[in-house]
Amino acid sequence: MQGMCDEGAHNAAWDEVGFEDRYRSHLSEATGAQEAIAELTDRLRDDEQLIFVCFENTDQKRCHRTLLKEHITEQQ
Repeated sequence: MQGMCDEGAHNAAWDEVGFEDRYRSHLSEATGAQEAIAELTDRLRDDEQLIFVCFENTDQKRCHRTLLKEHITEQQ
């Protein structure tokens, strides 16, 4: 990843370790993750507004919170 910009190195590492597939599996399979997602989904169904804050503050870096948001949206 040497010589790449910060976003490029971040995204290349994300791809290299298969982060997206591994994280999606975690969200679907890990008991703790399933419980947390159920709680967040219930809160959204109760019309609570949730905000996911992220360190990856550019549109160029991939972010696990984006995947989490997509997963929760699919559960509703």
